[in-house]
Parts: sequence; structure tokens; C-alpha cells
Amino acid sequence: KHWRLTMMMMLRRRSAVLFLLALVQVATSSESVVSPVPNLGPSLAASAAHSSTVAVQSKDGVVLIYRSPKRSTSKLLLATPSGGKLLEHHASGIPLCATAPPSSSSSRWNLLTPNNCFCTMTGFSADIAHLQKVLARTVESHQVLFHQPLSIHKSMQSLASVMQRATHGGGRPFGIQAFLIGMDEQQQGNNNKWQIYSCDPTGLYRHFPKGRAAIGKYATAIAKEFSKEGEDERSTMDDTPVVDDAKQALELCLHAIVQASRQEHVKLDLEEDSSLKGLFLWQSPSSNNEAAAGECHVSQIDPTFLEECYQEVIQKIQEKKQVPSSGDTTTSS
Repeated sequence: KHWRLTMMMMLRRRSAVLFLLALVQVATSSESVVSPVPNLGPSLAASAAHSSTVAVQSKDGVVLIYRSPKRSTSKLLLATPSGGKLLEHHASGIPLCATAPPSSSSSRWNLLTPNNCFCTMTGFSADIAHLQKVLARTVESHQVLFHQPLSIHKSMQSLASVMQRATHGGGRPFGIQAFLIGMDEQQQGNNNKWQIYSCDPTGLYRHFPKGRAAIGKYATAIAKEFSKEGEDERSTMDDTPVVDDAKQALELCLHAIVQASRQEHVKLDLEEDSSLKGLFLWQSPSSNNEAAAGECHVSQIDPTFLEECYQEVIQKIQEKKQVPSSGDTTTSS
């Protein structure tokens, strides 16, 4: 009797070990990937299906470039020039269009006035509209209850918690990727303290102290270009941004987008489909009006200036490629 029990236990252990080995083999195989979260693959694909957003921080503010291959990118932004007028913001060094505030007709981006938090998302439109409303309601309710704005970090935590509950609750994860950019009250007046956070469909969020990030399609390739640019720069332990002015940040965004598009064999044409749109997030300078000082504003970058910078970036990339070839011809001669 004891011998039979011993044999049964050994057989059960053997079957359990074989089952675990089979799971490990399937998980490590390149053909199939096992995920404990149901429907995670379609949500990740939806969050990076079409458009992408790139953000680079400078001392004057944050430059954001929206890229979308579709011709319907005009719906992406409400920032259309008001009669062709330019906003006088000399600190940025780039021409900005006078824009209308965001409304409910566009769910791609929103500026939450209670805590001066800028939120933009890429992915499934229905999920974007829902999460924008949830985040706005959270920020407003915190302002009403505690009479103080919700910090950027806490705003990101609240948004990530909603996405994590959807991910681990057995339903479908939200098919979006999000940017949260802003400046807390204790950090206002110091242009080096812009906070940039990103969040993926699983609810995992990340902070970018260097002020360079990308979400959406080709975000991984754009991040690699940012890392290449950072190899030639001195690494500092503080959070001081490397980019000095907004024009340099704009050129850095365009350079990363062009290089990533070439790696993915995608052709950009600003004249045909206007696939690139630019926004600039800046802070009101200190003035006699204390209520207006420190407020965050969103303005559209002049499309003509954006196209000129794009052509300059293309020309610089071509010149860098021609430098080695010209050196080889001189040495051979």
C-alpha cells in the first residue's frame, strides 16, 4: 500500500514538472508569446496603430510634434490660426499662432486648468474620450474637496490606476498611450521643472527627467534616436534639460522623427498630407497679475516655420551623409 502511494506521488510530481517545462518552452519560443492579461495584444496594437507624439523639453517650455499618416490630421488639433495672427511670445524664439482653447470636439489633447496639466493620448478614439473625461473629473473633484490642485505625479497615478484596473480586472485593456505634462505650484517659476510622464495600456507609467519622450507609432525607434543624441552630451545627475531653447527642441523632435521614419521606410510629405503638427506648451511670465502668472498655455507652432525647420533638418542629415564620402575621395586622390 505504501509503495503504491509513493508511486502515485512520483507520477504526479513528474507530470507537474513536465507541465512547467512545457509552459517555459512555449513562453520562451519566438513564434508565440503567452500573456497573463487577456486581449493585451490588440490593445497594444491599437495604441500604436497610426499617430505618434514626440515631446522635448527646453528652458522656455515643451515642444510637442504630432505625426499622423492620415489626411484627417486637422481634427487632431483645435489649434488653427485665428486670422493668421501670430502670438507674441519672444522667450520661445519660435513663431506661435493665436489659438482657441480646446473643447469637447477634440479628445486628442486637453489642458486641465485646475492643475495646469496638459494631457494628450494616442490610440483608440473611444478610449481616449472616456479617459480624458475621467481624468478631468478626478482633477476637478480634488480641487473642490481639498482647495488645492492635484500634482502632476498624483494625476498620473490616478490615470494609471484606472488603466490597471481595466487590465487586471479580466476585461479589455484601454488601447491608448498617454502623455501628462505640467508644472506643480512649488516648481513654478523654475523652467527646468517641467514634469513629463507617459503611460502604456497596461497602466505602467514612466517619468522622463531629461525631457525627451515619445508615444504611439514608432515610439521605440524615436527613443533610440534620442539615446543616440544623448551619447554625445555630458550626462548630469540633476534634472537640468540639455536643450537650451525651443527651436533647438523643435529641431531635435524633427530629427528623431525623420530618422525613425527612414528606418521604418516611411516617407513624410508636409505639403501633401500635412502629417506633422506642432504645439508649444509654455508658462506665463511673472507679472503684476499674480493670478495669471505661472499659468500654462498651449499654442500651435506656425506651420510655415515648422516646414522651414523640417527642410533644414533634412538638409543637415544629407550633409552629414555626404561628409564621409567626400573625405574618401580626397584621400584616394
